[in-house]
Amino acid sequence: MVARIDRLEQGLVDRALRKELFAFVVGAGVVSALLYASDAYLLLDANPRLSEILFEVLGKYLVLVVAVERASTVFIGMFRNQNRIHWTVRINRISEVLGQENPPTAVLRQAFKRERRLVKQLEEREIIDKIDDISKPASKDEYRGYLSSAKHAYEFLRARFYSISNRYVALVVLVVGVILAALGLSLFQDVFQKVPEQSAVQAGILRFADIFVTGGLLGGGSAGLNAVIAKVSDYTSKR
Repeated sequence: MVARIDRLEQGLVDRALRKELFAFVVGAGVVSALLYASDAYLLLDANPRLSEILFEVLGKYLVLVVAVERASTVFIGMFRNQNRIHWTVRINRISEVLGQENPPTAVLRQAFKRERRLVKQLEEREIIDKIDDISKPASKDEYRGYLSSAKHAYEFLRARFYSISNRYVALVVLVVGVILAALGLSLFQDVFQKVPEQSAVQAGILRFADIFVTGGLLGGGSAGLNAVIAKVSDYTSKR
């Protein structure tokens, strides 16, 4: 029972490292203030042509994001294949039976026998929680209840499959984005004016931040970048 509760709480409980994050923010602020006070770096200025090239910059990164995202999806799909147990087919098949106004008892019984074999395998491996078996002979309502429970379990497994796949895709895209940024792709070069090379410390910090910000932008996926472009477009159209 304890293990089940712990598994249930995963993803529902906020386990953020508040103290560590607070210490990191304060430490970064102190270091930045000390560097600024010692004239170790100069202030940054935004690119004066940023408003003119904004959509060009966003379009460039959107193309990159879509390309990397699709390639990552294909790559992950080669290793995560759901066709061994095609949840969508099973869900649709149960929905067809349950969607009938008054299906014959024989049809419900056959659907029950078909799904019960898989449900028992999933229960034995503790992939799903146990579904109460039905008595024999069973009524139509009992068959319907069992099939509905099996359908809900399949829907949860399908959602979890897609969720894990999306997490893998996001991780691959983030790694590829960081690699591309380390090889020379730079968001900061588009956003800021060229930084004078008077401070090696500033140049190092900016390059380090540029790599992870650019990688994070790509790792955010096309949906996030599309949302940014839509908001910018709405803002410019209202002006």
